[in-house]
Amino acid sequence: MVIRCTQRLFGLLDVAKTQAGPSPDDWYANLIWIDRRKCLIVLHAETLFPIVAVDIRKGDLKRPGHYFVELMRRALHEEQLPGGVLGQLDPETASFAPTASRSVLAHMNQMVEEWRFLAAGRLDLVHPDVINHRLRRTLVTRAGDYRQPLELVSERLEDRRTLGA
Repeated sequence: MVIRCTQRLFGLLDVAKTQAGPSPDDWYANLIWIDRRKCLIVLHAETLFPIVAVDIRKGDLKRPGHYFVELMRRALHEEQLPGGVLGQLDPETASFAPTASRSVLAHMNQMVEEWRFLAAGRLDLVHPDVINHRLRRTLVTRAGDYRQPLELVSERLEDRRTLGA
């Protein structure tokens, strides 16, 4: 499992950077500030499935593999999706690499702007679960087609079931 971090996030993490080739199961992560609060946005590279977290502390990231995997597992559980649908989620094998796709970063930046719009600069007025729910159901462009991240995850799950049958 590869988590591709922005330079800003690497500044907060105490991990070695690895050099890994891009994979559809990569996750992208960025540290952002909204309403003077430290936040994370994490995005699955292939499906653009987003996860936002608010009020991040450096202590939360002492074991970053465990922290990110827990975020991912919780998000999949919230959406009633099986744990392995977006790749192997193993904190012990998590590695951290620099970003590799400008396209994924552009999607991430667009979601951050939508997040800012939904929160209207006031994170205390909007619960992160509401933001996650909305972002996962917002249209994104993938290969010239407009889809929702949850729809892309469902298709991926169906493809796996078809191949396994």
